[in-house]
Amino acid sequence: MKICCPERQFFIVIITVAELFFLNKLLNTVKQFNRIMSKLITYILYAGILFLAACAGQALNTPPPPPSLPVIKINSGDATTWLEYPASIEGTTNVEIRPQVSGYLEKIFVEEGTYVVKGQPLFRINSREYNEFSNNASASVQAAKAAIEKTQVEYDRLKPLVDNNVIAAIQ
Repeated sequence: MKICCPERQFFIVIITVAELFFLNKLLNTVKQFNRIMSKLITYILYAGILFLAACAGQALNTPPPPPSLPVIKINSGDATTWLEYPASIEGTTNVEIRPQVSGYLEKIFVEEGTYVVKGQPLFRINSREYNEFSNNASASVQAAKAAIEKTQVEYDRLKPLVDNNVIAAIQ
């Protein structure tokens, strides 16, 4: 290489230095680009692996196909159906029977659910206690009648004496 003038040589050196600087900068940019691209490719690979792992789990969790069951053909026709329910049935006229007096039942004349008519006896209550009450009441009535008769006799005896002023009217 022949150098003709020093300015030109200086100019060539400057151009060479500039080219080297530019090439160095370009090389640094390419290296930086390569680093960014390698990171990007790494991230894409990680995302792909995660995606495949997630999809693989779903493929394993698919439900089994439904079992095959026997199928029969049904013939159409009339059918009588019914349903049973627990319930209690009441008549249109329900009468609740309660005793008017207390006591023990000696006999029941009707069965549950049978028809009855007005005046028909349903039960017989033990009458011994009520016979005692009746006898006591009869004795009280007789004692009251005897007291009335005694008072009448006393009145009849004292009436003539009071009329003749033998005794005082108030005693």
